[in-house]
Amino acid sequence: MKPEHFSRHEQYLKTAKYIESAHRSYLEAMRAIEEEKDDATIYAHIKKANAAIESAFPEKFNPPTRPPSIKANEEKKSKNLLLILGVAFAVLGVLLLLTLFGPTGDMTKNWNPEDVQKNTIYPRSQ
Repeated sequence: MKPEHFSRHEQYLKTAKYIESAHRSYLEAMRAIEEEKDDATIYAHIKKANAAIESAFPEKFNPPTRPPSIKANEEKKSKNLLLILGVAFAVLGVLLLLTLFGPTGDMTKNWNPEDVQKNTIYPRSQ
């Protein structure tokens, strides 16, 4: 046997022992049913067998936990979102201020068609 297969061999041996233990517990539960023993005894054997199966296949019964680094990433995302929103509101505020109070935002001026015609690059010939 190759050295890299030893750990897998040991893992399979442990799994087989757990399954064998579960098999024996289920057989004892079956005998308890045949002998018409009380339900507490039967369920004790079944509980022992189920625990052995869970020990044999932990990846099937215990889902993987969420790594803590993902939580930190969520905090970063919320911080970045607040920063982006802050910058966007600042830009919109500056544009609003320029529109209302700046040189491009003179809302008091009334334009006539003659003023537009005077201020175009190519005036109409009359």
